[in-house]
Amino acid sequence: GISNFEEFVFGGSPVVVDEKADVFPLLSDDLVFQYRRRTDSETLGLFYQLEYAYDLGGPWFSGYALEGVQVSSVDDFTELVTGSVLINQGERVFLRLRVQGQ
Repeated sequence: GISNFEEFVFGGSPVVVDEKADVFPLLSDDLVFQYRRRTDSETLGLFYQLEYAYDLGGPWFSGYALEGVQVSSVDDFTELVTGSVLINQGERVFLRLRVQGQ
C-alpha cells in the first residue's frame, strides 16, 4: 500500500479505506511521466520535484530536461501533471517523484 502522506499529496483521501491506488505516480517505458498534484499544494507547503539518477542507488539529481509538461484539471482538488524526459540514445535513466512538506 501507500502511506497516508502519499495518498494525501496525490489527491486521495487517507481516511477512506477503499481509496483507489491510482493516485500513485505512473511511469511508462518511453519516459513519459504522469502524476496527480493537489491544487492547494502551494498553500499547504507541498513541493513536488521530479528527480533522476543513472543508477537506482543514486545519487539523485533534479533539473533534468523536461518536455511538453502539461497540467490539466482532474477535479476541484487535484490536477494531472504529464510530460516527458529527454534522454540520450543508449542512456539509462531512472526517475522518481519526491514530494516534501513544510
